[in-house]
Amino acid sequence: MSLGQTTCRLRSQKGLSQSQLADQLGVSRQSVSKWETDASAPDLDNLVKLHELFGVTMDQLILDEASPPQTESTVPAPVCPQAVPARILVCLLLFGIGALALVLCTLQGDPVAGLILVVPFFIPALICIYAKKRWALWCGWSVYGTLYLAAVMFTRFSSSLFFWKFIARWITRPGASWQMYQTYWFDLLVAALTFAAFAFLAACTLRSSRSLQIAADHARRGIAAGCAAYLVLLFPLPPALANAGFGILPGLLALLRMAVLVGVLVYGAALYRTGKTA
Repeated sequence: MSLGQTTCRLRSQKGLSQSQLADQLGVSRQSVSKWETDASAPDLDNLVKLHELFGVTMDQLILDEASPPQTESTVPAPVCPQAVPARILVCLLLFGIGALALVLCTLQGDPVAGLILVVPFFIPALICIYAKKRWALWCGWSVYGTLYLAAVMFTRFSSSLFFWKFIARWITRPGASWQMYQTYWFDLLVAALTFAAFAFLAACTLRSSRSLQIAADHARRGIAAGCAAYLVLLFPLPPALANAGFGILPGLLALLRMAVLVGVLVYGAALYRTGKTA
């Protein structure tokens, strides 16, 4: 019997629901559900709390050594329902939305637009299937990347998709004023949303990598390599390449610069934690 099945059996014998057990342990009900379905395992602190709460030894809890043999009079262990992982539900939702968009556009006589619209939904859905760790973060970055490329291809003022570029253009232009940029309100809105989404995803990535342990020397080399790569990616493309394919190549390079920047931030945070604990 697995640890999850043992936890489910002991909880049922105590007459506790998953929510009641979660409250006594100070965790969420979803954590208890994952333990019982063997989707994850409790840490050492929670194992100690479980064995004290159920009144069994650690060996009985983990290895189920002292479980009584199954007899005719023995009550069978309750069957715990297998919870559907959240990432599968999100995957089905994204596939459904993408398929609906494709069908509606096809009925309107524009299947090409439908194929373009399904990309921001199908790519995150595939990520939900194959990425078991940090799948929500990967989905966020994939949606951001596809929408960013769409904005580069279909926005008139794609050169100022970064908020700081728009502000720099306003500051450096002689005699510029906010009135001169009233016609660029949509450009400014897209730039602000792009910057805010990037900042939010970068902050989530840094928070998700808090447990990442990197040696100080490796972190320094990673930061140096990232800075060098970022400087190389800043070189402008030849006009022929920059204008080819609806300007998608500059968009891809911009996404690559973002990835390098986030990597440098992650390595820098790891180096900071290493120096702080040394």
